[in-house]
Amino acid sequence: MRSTDDGTPPSEGRPQAPRRVHAEVFGCQMNKLDAQIGLEALLDGGCVRADGADDADIIVFFTCAVRQHAEDRFFSNLGAYERRKARRPGLLIAVAGCVAEEHGGTLLRKFPFVDLVCGTRHFHRLPELLAQVRPAAPIVATGDASVTYARRRSLDPRPAQAYVSVMRGCSLACAYCIVPSVRGPEVSRPPEEIRREIEALAGRGVKDVTLLGQTVNSYGRSLGAPHSLATLLSGLADIAGLARLSFVTSHPRFMDDALIDAVASLPVVCEGLHLPAQSGSNAVLRRMGRSYTAERYLEIIEKCRARIPDFAPAGDFIVGFPGETEEDFRATEDLMRAVRYQNVFVFKYSPRPGTRAAALPDDVPAEVKQARNARLLALQREIALPLYREEIGRTIEVLVEGPSRRSAARFTGRTRSGKIVLFPPVDAAGELVKVRIEDATHLALYGTAIAGGADAAR
Repeated sequence: MRSTDDGTPPSEGRPQAPRRVHAEVFGCQMNKLDAQIGLEALLDGGCVRADGADDADIIVFFTCAVRQHAEDRFFSNLGAYERRKARRPGLLIAVAGCVAEEHGGTLLRKFPFVDLVCGTRHFHRLPELLAQVRPAAPIVATGDASVTYARRRSLDPRPAQAYVSVMRGCSLACAYCIVPSVRGPEVSRPPEEIRREIEALAGRGVKDVTLLGQTVNSYGRSLGAPHSLATLLSGLADIAGLARLSFVTSHPRFMDDALIDAVASLPVVCEGLHLPAQSGSNAVLRRMGRSYTAERYLEIIEKCRARIPDFAPAGDFIVGFPGETEEDFRATEDLMRAVRYQNVFVFKYSPRPGTRAAALPDDVPAEVKQARNARLLALQREIALPLYREEIGRTIEVLVEGPSRRSAARFTGRTRSGKIVLFPPVDAAGELVKVRIEDATHLALYGTAIAGGADAAR
């Protein structure tokens, strides 16, 4: 006879309460969207949201394998659940996403208390898979499967903002990147399906949509001509209620004139552009397999700056890639100074299994990687502070997100280009307001919301 978590048998004929599910999410926006898709499937299957891990009958980890640090952080977190599982044998623990796809059944050797290993193309099957779990008989579901995208509810805690996946996978071969092996080849969604999802979100009050893809500006290649990200943006621009449309993450190879013109000409499309460079050294870019030079990257930036009003670039960089010399690193610093990024994300290289770079000697010492990481972040502070201070005295359109996590005395919101804005509380969560900017750091703007919009927002 099956027993409850505390070891007592369930009452005969008594209706079972819905199982409570809790999600732990590691990694990027794509993982957050994956978690929403998986949670929606579980809610549709009869589960309810738990208040937290202590309250849950099912715990699902949505994982990231792009960098070793993210993977190690997840493993450390998962290990802490072994005792919890021992105390509550009926608790179901699922590992989903990139780490599940990368390691498959081998995860169970190190973490035998895990009940389900669910790969990146099986999130919509979570209710079915969890229903099949039996004591001491874990399930592994990885590899190819059909993928369901559409959501019928919004699980994003920010009611006016949403992520929408326009494609999955990646068909490029950057030497350091594990994504193609854990998410499969690039597959674009049909544009009419994407439009229906965004129309439904806008109908529920969503004003700000971010289109997601591993290389989002290669959208349409699997569909064939005339599909492209430029045509997709044009086809979404007239959706009623949609105020902002942006996209991440782009690859310089696919940043063509048609896309730049679409960003420049469609008022709903935001001027912030996340365009990872990864390095400013041509020698390093060549070893990375990035298919462009630093000079070509700067040409793209200058085209964007010339055509897109208020253009605000963001970037990614990897320090300590195999063979990176001090001269290579200084070329990266030079590129950052030339571009003048609004913000950057800097990562220390870590070899990922199965990638071409994993066969190269990891010859940059850890302390050098750490020092270069710190140097780029310090340089970015120098670059960003004057850019942010240029906004002082201006009135800017801000989408109100709600109370700041750090202080209930402030609300937080974002500009069209993604700058964080902090201001005294207003009764306008999820609304667009005008904020007069009064101060700035290299990370955020500070101001006051203007009642009635006395000044024109930029």
